[in-house]
Amino acid sequence: MFTGLKLFLKDYPMAKAFLIYGGKRRMREGAIDIVPLEETLKTLPQLLQG
Repeated sequence: MFTGLKLFLKDYPMAKAFLIYGGKRRMREGAIDIVPLEETLKTLPQLLQG
């Protein structure tokens, strides 16, 4: 399901990968953070800093 992001991270391992979705629960799939849209909008600066 995360094929594109996983391939991107393989080429750019120093990058941060986020999948933003319309749900309510924050999750993680390997190095990919899965973040609800509402949380993303509220905490974007913190997400980008790590």
